[in-house]
Amino acid sequence: MGILSYRCCEKCDSDIKLVVRKRNENGNELLSLRCSNGKCQKYRSLCSGSFFSLFKKPVQLVNEAIKLWAIQIPIKKATEIMTINGVDNTDYMVSNLYQKLRHLCSASIGKNPIKLGGHGKYVEIDESIVAKAKYHKGSVLKRRQTWMFGLVERGENGKAYVEVVKDRKGATLLKILYDHVEEGTTIISDTWSSYNRIAKLKKFKHLSVNHKYHFVDPINGACTNKIEGLWNQAKKNFKEMNGCSRVHLKSYLDEFIWRTNNTANRVDCYEKILQEIAEFYPVDGHFDFFNYDSDVSILSIDPKDVNDEGSEEEDIDDEPDELDGTWSQRSKVPNNTNQEEEVKSSYEKLMESNIQSLNEKLSQLTIEKNLVKANALLLEKNAFVSPQTSSEAEAKVTEVLANKNEDLSCELCSAKGIEKKCKGEWGLMLHKKKSHRRK
Repeated sequence: MGILSYRCCEKCDSDIKLVVRKRNENGNELLSLRCSNGKCQKYRSLCSGSFFSLFKKPVQLVNEAIKLWAIQIPIKKATEIMTINGVDNTDYMVSNLYQKLRHLCSASIGKNPIKLGGHGKYVEIDESIVAKAKYHKGSVLKRRQTWMFGLVERGENGKAYVEVVKDRKGATLLKILYDHVEEGTTIISDTWSSYNRIAKLKKFKHLSVNHKYHFVDPINGACTNKIEGLWNQAKKNFKEMNGCSRVHLKSYLDEFIWRTNNTANRVDCYEKILQEIAEFYPVDGHFDFFNYDSDVSILSIDPKDVNDEGSEEEDIDDEPDELDGTWSQRSKVPNNTNQEEEVKSSYEKLMESNIQSLNEKLSQLTIEKNLVKANALLLEKNAFVSPQTSSEAEAKVTEVLANKNEDLSCELCSAKGIEKKCKGEWGLMLHKKKSHRRK
């Protein structure tokens, strides 16, 4: 599969061969690579230049930990399983491995953009909050609310896509729809006002259901049960971990989407992740770093400083932010100054400081001698980059939202064969309240 390296000798370019070099403390034979040139005879580790060289543990042990990740065993339970089998001090190795496997999932999604729907297919969409305050009380209310936007295609092999968004405005959500949904798709949603102009983006057909009155619309049969089920599955892992830091939220969601779209079961997951390791950690040493050297919008933190398993302390912000949205709505500098800079929140300052430290680590590396480590740092950097919107989506959404007083069609009336035009989003909302109220 191309996971371990069996290249020529780095010193004399001669062939290398597997040899039994010595026995370890447990009396087991250790395999090593040795140059076949009698004058050189340089030894090298079996996992040198491969993904396994990132961990100071035997290849067999790392492989067993990958299997535990594949069957979704949590970090704490995985370390306990290894302790029962006589292997101690694996906490950091398992945590570091799980994090790097999530980075591989993010890289795979970034390399192969997800497209949903098509002619005759149905895609359900919805937005959901990550952590909701019970009884509207608690310290979570002092922090910014973090929102996710999800899309799922109906059908046995329907794919899904989830993205962390800064707000629920039409300008944000419609761009994601434009980039990830094919023309001719029937989109099903609730009656959130940001979805009113979906039909004007592409050749979409839009159906909606008002959850205030029913779960399945009695007129057009629209329902969003599948996307609600997707939220249940996505949030299940966070509940088991007692939450996670927001800086790791995107990587956990990428792992969830990668598993949903690429694996039929947990056994397939093990084979698939080995293929990702072979692709993104090539043993020939010719990794294209420039594909991943992009600007970082969310920081990457060293796993030694963060509890990757999660804890009751859901966040690491130094100061509470009382504004709504994933990222704070920053107040501008007063008008009496000509500066255009904006006041940054504590979270954004923390992001910048950690991004700077990550860049410093990369600058201190000699890439020719540390290909695998530099590769891991760049994949980590790439894993926290927010998805970029295409220029076509930017232009189209701007055009659609430009005229706020444009006539909008009522999809509930259209389902009855009645053509009803309403003046803007406010007029559409008033029409639905008046004419489509549950009796």
